[in-house]
Amino acid sequence: QHYQQELHEDGYNVYSFRDASQLNKCLKSNTSCQNQPEWKHFMTFMKNSKQKGRHVVISTESDWNHLSNDTFLFAAYHDVFSSLDYHVRIVISYRPLYEYWPSLYFQQFNHYCGYSHVNVGEIPSFVDFLENMNKTTQLRHPSYEALQHARTYFHDVFILPLSDELIKRFLCSAVIGASRACKAAVNEENAEHDAVENQRHSLQYDRLAQAARSKGISQLPCKMLSNQTQQRLQLSENQSSATQELATTCLNSSQLNWLWNKTLYYHHYMLPNNNETVQTDEELKVHFQKASTTTLCQVNVEQVLVDRPELFTEKKKKTQIGGRIATP
Repeated sequence: QHYQQELHEDGYNVYSFRDASQLNKCLKSNTSCQNQPEWKHFMTFMKNSKQKGRHVVISTESDWNHLSNDTFLFAAYHDVFSSLDYHVRIVISYRPLYEYWPSLYFQQFNHYCGYSHVNVGEIPSFVDFLENMNKTTQLRHPSYEALQHARTYFHDVFILPLSDELIKRFLCSAVIGASRACKAAVNEENAEHDAVENQRHSLQYDRLAQAARSKGISQLPCKMLSNQTQQRLQLSENQSSATQELATTCLNSSQLNWLWNKTLYYHHYMLPNNNETVQTDEELKVHFQKASTTTLCQVNVEQVLVDRPELFTEKKKKTQIGGRIATP
């Protein structure tokens, strides 16, 4: 949506993120979606675009995967585009499997520790999360699943690796003929020098806060205690990760080998080594080994509660007695 004006000048109409998300939900919820307002709104948009000779961009990450009737979703889109004689390019984003699962872990549980005194639910350890997902999904890659469905109906499928230059690569490489939007993305990237980093509050502190509350060490609301713990661990304003000094546990060698083999399989399938932008196996291995001691590790909650109880205790209030400050 940020480059909508430039895309319009390039001849594209952009279907809103919100409308596209609602349309996908409608298509996934039942096979009679074509009778619903979401579908009628989409058809009006497509027919108007066709009549005016406009290209179309439909972009949303919502509701493409994990449900059984993805094939129906792609089939519905295929029927519309075919009836209007549109050439279609499906763009599927991709990140290595070992990066995807920590990201999903955060997204799934980042709201479990709130400011009220009631927790939504207990945040599992990352290892338990992985093991559970392996039982239910065999750790299949969602981009791989989307690719299987898309190729059933569309021959032009573009795989877009997630990177710091994601927006630029999307507009300059994936979207056909979007020269103005591409130029704007390049200029903005040069002006900012660095891509905007997705700042995320670590679930490590939330898990520590939940454990401290459950053991009666603190009565503070979960998120308040989580923030307090992070602040007390912060060694300096420039420190990027305060959890490094805490006791941690990482995936064992068997688990790492298992995750690496799955990562490598999907990487070869999604990104054949046929261009310079694709990481070699050696480059991917270097990044994986780094992750094995960082993002694939977690705080040892029980050990931290024993080693650092002062992180979770509430500060004692100071009272003034006859001109003197006394601490009970």
